[in-house]
Amino acid sequence: VACQLEQRFDDRQILRMWLTSASFGEGAVGLENAAQAMFGKPSRALNAEESAKLAALLRAPSLRGQPERWAERAREIQERVAPRAR
Repeated sequence: VACQLEQRFDDRQILRMWLTSASFGEGAVGLENAAQAMFGKPSRALNAEESAKLAALLRAPSLRGQPERWAERAREIQERVAPRAR
């Protein structure tokens, strides 16, 4: 199935499909739903910290109930991504 998907869609399309169905915990499914539920705005309006918080939930949606661990994981993500953004 993965090979068929890769033949039919490019990486950006596959990522978009995955983010549309990804769980962000507490019933928030999909990036747009999660952005609205947690921050009250569309994903394109999120700042770097908010984006990193959502990224942290992709691997561990349960972090949403652990604010300190969630914030720490988001900081780690920002530190890894920040040098690439420059």
